[in-house]
Amino acid sequence: MLHMIFSSPFQNRALQQCVAQLLPGDEIVLLQDGVVAATSPGQLESALKQAAAVYVLETDLLARGLAGRVAADVDVIDHNMLVELTVRHPNCMKWA
Repeated sequence: MLHMIFSSPFQNRALQQCVAQLLPGDEIVLLQDGVVAATSPGQLESALKQAAAVYVLETDLLARGLAGRVAADVDVIDHNMLVELTVRHPNCMKWA
């Protein structure tokens, strides 16, 4: 399943709730204010241990002035890769 996180970990517990539901093979995409988690040490530690991969949308990083501050274990993707992920995972869960 593809989990799409739209809110900052400092706004609510969406990321923590998502991590609690992860299954083997699940992947996470950080979008909109969710990209803040990719730059915050410790926010993704448990997610990275459980998820196959964590991605962050480049345009949302740029819009928030966070480019170049992404944790090493997080892959920066463009819109084309986001489409590929949604095709790869027929089931998606939105966390806002």
